Amino acid sequence: MPGEEPPAVRHRYREPYAHYRERVVVVDSRGQLVDEYRRELGRPGEPLTLTIDLELQRLAEELMAGQTGSVVALDPRNGEIRALVSHPSFDPNLFARRLRRDEWRELVEDTRHPLQNRAIQSVYSPGSVFKPIVALAALAEGVVATRVNNAFRWSPPCSPVRM
Repeated sequence: MPGEEPPAVRHRYREPYAHYRERVVVVDSRGQLVDEYRRELGRPGEPLTLTIDLELQRLAEELMAGQTGSVVALDPRNGEIRALVSHPSFDPNLFARRLRRDEWRELVEDTRHPLQNRAIQSVYSPGSVFKPIVALAALAEGVVATRVNNAFRWSPPCSPVRM
């Protein structure tokens, strides 16, 4: 049909230092560029302001080293994300080039699931969010004593607190 593009592989192909939003090209079976049909240059986006606290982020990374889980620290005044860590993780620079088969297999077969971003993809029970609130209420009501010999002492609500 006149005006139609020939069948092409939609492929985001980047030349060094060229920022294309999209290029429509034809590649051969080895992924080598054969022809180019259309090129759209990228447009600058809006400025991005990060709220990550570098010191807090580094501390969270350090505390999570060797662990499995996540840390998300929010500013309670405005909801800004101050730290966001998911472990185990992977080097995102691996994806800046074509991964070798053994590298991909190592990532997807790892029993610790490093490709899963636990900070945003996992489901955690909200119970731990309420523990500080319950503890504060218990302290305010006198149900829980303050520190005694570097340990917390708890008495059931029906019995008086003995120190």
